[in-house]
Amino acid sequence: MAYQSRQLNIAPGTLRQIPIELYRSSLYIAFSRDCEDELVASWARALETLRQSGELERIQRRYEQLVGQ
Repeated sequence: MAYQSRQLNIAPGTLRQIPIELYRSSLYIAFSRDCEDELVASWARALETLRQSGELERIQRRYEQLVGQ
């Protein structure tokens, strides 16, 4: 928020950040048609492991915090 305040020439502490979901988006991963099926399956398993362990959500939250600053 401090960066945005400086850019807008607004006194620090004047703005308040309020989390709000404006939209949801689906993401896709693309693989070459020449890619081995096992590589795609391995990637899908790794993603599912991240999802089940909660690590994917932690990564997403860290990213959202970085983007929101």
